Amino acid sequence: LALSAQCIAFLIAFVPLVQASLKRHLPERQHVLLAEFERLSSDLAAHREELYAKLVAIMKERLDFHCRGISDEAWNAPGQGEPGAYIRGLVKELEALHRVLASTLDARALQMVLSMIARAVS
Repeated sequence: LALSAQCIAFLIAFVPLVQASLKRHLPERQHVLLAEFERLSSDLAAHREELYAKLVAIMKERLDFHCRGISDEAWNAPGQGEPGAYIRGLVKELEALHRVLASTLDARALQMVLSMIARAVS
């Protein structure tokens, strides 16, 4: 999903360049066709947002899964100094997601996705 989002970001950046080049080379009467590029950019941006939302939904599902383990914890057991299995599992999955996203997305997109996850789980 992250790689798809990054590819779409490339296309979003590339579309205006193609549009400008075509504008220079197309006859004036065909410039009306260039409006489709605006729609394409808008559609690509919406699709990228849907991919980000899917990443957030996946992480939310993982949170729900791990939170089911809260009731299995022995909260008042002696020697309960370590984090519970549910939080260790959740942190492990969040670290894995961050590692994959950090290697794929640019810093702004990474920050945006992680912020969306934080808002979704709070």
